[in-house]
Amino acid sequence: MAPSQVSQWKKELETRMVELFEGSNQAKKKLKKLELNEAQMERKVGQLVLEKDFLLKKCEQPGIDVNVKP
Repeated sequence: MAPSQVSQWKKELETRMVELFEGSNQAKKKLKKLELNEAQMERKVGQLVLEKDFLLKKCEQPGIDVNVKP
């Protein structure tokens, strides 16, 4: 490997170091945002399942058949 090549890589690293580490931080932020979004969707699905089960039970009490389409 030529010493000039190593010097060139070193210069490039020195000029782009902030960019390289900033990219890693951006990826962490994006991952955190996706995890938060996933958690919110899981909570919403859980809420909707509970509401559906509640409504099915309430329909059974007066004898409403939920499988029959109007």
